[in-house]
Amino acid sequence: MTAADGTRFTVNGDAPEIIVDRDHKVVSVPFSKHLPPIRAGFREGLGCSVLPFGASVEAVKNLPTLSSPRPKYEKEDLAWPEGPITLPTDNRPYQTALDKVIDDVFVPGTYGEASRTIGVVVLHNDQVLAERYREGFGPNTQYRTWSTAKSLASAVVGAAVEDGILPKVKKRAPIPEWQSKDDPRRKITMENLLHMASGLDSVNPERGSDTPAAYWTGIDIADDATSQKLIHKPGEVNHYANYDTLLLMRALKASLPDHQAYLDYPYQALFDKIGMHNTFAETDAYGNYVMSSQVYTTARDLSRFGQLYLNDGVWEGERILPKGWAEYSCTPAPAQKHDHYLYGAQWWMTSPEIGTKAHPDTLRICTTDGYRGQHVAFIPEYNLVIARTGLDSSPGFSQGLFFADIVRAIAGE
Repeated sequence: MTAADGTRFTVNGDAPEIIVDRDHKVVSVPFSKHLPPIRAGFREGLGCSVLPFGASVEAVKNLPTLSSPRPKYEKEDLAWPEGPITLPTDNRPYQTALDKVIDDVFVPGTYGEASRTIGVVVLHNDQVLAERYREGFGPNTQYRTWSTAKSLASAVVGAAVEDGILPKVKKRAPIPEWQSKDDPRRKITMENLLHMASGLDSVNPERGSDTPAAYWTGIDIADDATSQKLIHKPGEVNHYANYDTLLLMRALKASLPDHQAYLDYPYQALFDKIGMHNTFAETDAYGNYVMSSQVYTTARDLSRFGQLYLNDGVWEGERILPKGWAEYSCTPAPAQKHDHYLYGAQWWMTSPEIGTKAHPDTLRICTTDGYRGQHVAFIPEYNLVIARTGLDSSPGFSQGLFFADIVRAIAGE
């Protein structure tokens, strides 16, 4: 039913009632009649933030905002990559084989028992070869990146290194909370955080890859992330940890002149520079970016991001990332213990058995990896970028096989 304070509805019979207050742009979920509801507020350009526990709908007025409105979508008067996609009209030698792969990826189960593809964009030699979407989705449908956000965070860090805002990766991370001389965490470097090798106590599921408190309870995530204890020597143990990414964002915030400069930086230094106008990163209620997961984007924008890395951080003649940052991001971290699926600087490397004539040995592919199948990969050997978004459930999407099939199609094999 519709109430004076907004729309009320339930997702299913067992779910709590969700109250949407469209005037204040606040969603409230009352889990108990004895406790205040959990609320989240929306702002243009920054998405939603979970409000502190007990906050009223008026608290949305206190959420941080960007200093100016962002561009909307692509620039229609410009060609790709700044403007919208125009697919080639000529029938290229590999087009039939490529179209077959794109057809197959939208058939549930072809690349994984529970795979459900939302969108695919393929770039080759700086041109778009393919773009397709699942029914109900389109080129401007934003979807949560999950952990692909970590690779976006790494790029924001790289831009800040290039701009001289953050120190080079071998230097200590400028985390203000750790700077007393007797604090062992002050030895943690930027590289340790990029490699998920900070040594902080992230073994506990609530302090590692699963951080529900940071995402859903309205806490100050910077305060929580900087309070973790050191349990290993920095750089010795690789452990996938959301908080290492959040700490990179804390270092950025501490290195900029004020809070507004921090809020504006990812858009001014990265997203809007490369035409990712349909991408936004969410913050907590205190204005800390949650770039371990809470970024929303499109397959088109992810392909732009992949092209930036394929270009070694250069966009339209402007260097945005440090020279060699793409290669550095895709170099296995020293503490890495895996064999097939390696971790670099907030990017993964997968090694599908491609075995093309040009590259008879296993080809290592650098890719982001977000829950439910959010991927963008760049393959310099073939000047190729592949963006794929999904709604997968376990056991997920065989991205290595999909990448391999794209490469074989392009290579004419």
